[in-house]
Amino acid sequence: MRLTVRMFGALAERAGGAQDDIDLSEPATAGDVIGAVRERHPSTEGILGRVSVAVNREVVPPEHRLGPDDEVA
Repeated sequence: MRLTVRMFGALAERAGGAQDDIDLSEPATAGDVIGAVRERHPSTEGILGRVSVAVNREVVPPEHRLGPDDEVA
C-alpha cells in the first residue's frame, strides 16, 4: 500500500520535506508509518518518540490499521 505521509514542524525539517510517499505491506498500522519514517529518514530518530500520528484528521494509537485511501499526518 502506498501512502502519502504529511509531516509538520521539526519532523518535516529533519525529514527534509513536508511529505513523503511510503510503501507499506498490508495490513499496515500507524506504528508502521513511524517505523518507515525512521528507516527512510534516520535524522528523525530523536523526535519520533514524541510525535503523534493522525489518520483522517484524528489522532490514533500505534496499532490503528490503515486503509489505502487514508490521509496520514
